[in-house]
Formats: sequence, C-alpha cells, structure tokens
Amino acid sequence: MGEKILIVDDDLESLKLIGLMLQRRGYQISAAQSGAQALVKARGEKPDLIILDVMMP
Repeated sequence: MGEKILIVDDDLESLKLIGLMLQRRGYQISAAQSGAQALVKARGEKPDLIILDVMMP
C-alpha cells in the first residue's frame, strides 16, 4: 500500500487534480479545504507527507 499524502487547498479543482495525479502513482490521498480540517486529518490520519497551499484565506 502506498504512502499517505494529505493535500490542503481551498480550491476544489486543485485538490481533485493533484489528488488524481498522485492516486494514479499509487499514493493514498486525503484532502482538506481549510486549515482547521487539515489539522484534524493530520492528527487522525498521520500522513507521510502534507502538500499545502500557503496562500489560503
């Protein structure tokens, strides 16, 4: 089973595109659209990598 990656972005289309590309390469993907949601998922799911949009509102 592939490594877990958490993608954090407020733009839904970016989340879908990045998630699809990474899933095709064998990674397990989790997504969050806010900082608060990302913190909850990061604590609960313990991803190996977090890809973060640093220009979120």
